Amino acid sequence: EEGIVAGGGTAPINAIAAVEKTIGELEFRQKTGGTIIAVREDGKLELSPGPSTVLREGDVLVVACNVTDLSFVAELVE
Repeated sequence: EEGIVAGGGTAPINAIAAVEKTIGELEFRQKTGGTIIAVREDGKLELSPGPSTVLREGDVLVVACNVTDLSFVAELVE
């Protein structure tokens, strides 16, 4: 489940710039073209997280995006 899978998949939060930031603060959709459809934190799954959801180190994002946008997702969170 680690890493990013083409056509959608998971992306672990490791980037210091993403830790303790909200999805809105990161401008995730604007910067990556992807949509976060869930956040997994400590085994709990939050579906359809909103822009006020705070990302923590080790959280795993479930992302839907075009294959061409995967590198943007990786740059932002890994």
